[in-house]
Amino acid sequence: MNEIQTKYIEEIQIKITEAFVKKYFNKDATYWWVNDEVGTVFFINDFWLDWEVILFCICNNISTKKFFQCYLKYEENIDITSQLESKPLIEFLK
Repeated sequence: MNEIQTKYIEEIQIKITEAFVKKYFNKDATYWWVNDEVGTVFFINDFWLDWEVILFCICNNISTKKFFQCYLKYEENIDITSQLESKPLIEFLK
């Protein structure tokens, strides 16, 4: 992929992420991409998400209520002793 294509994809990811922030949080939310690497791990108001979750929620019009319920279930299922997730967040959203 050339530099122009990479920049174009990054801009699309930013627009989709902005829509996600607006829908599930609000314009006053604190958020950023970890290490400024768009399309990887996203932090917003103490939530850690990967790009696939953001895209899935927007493309499938997941309700705000369902998103937060699923995130809570996801957090409850993290194995604290081994620091491993029982299953990815996106599986809770399906």
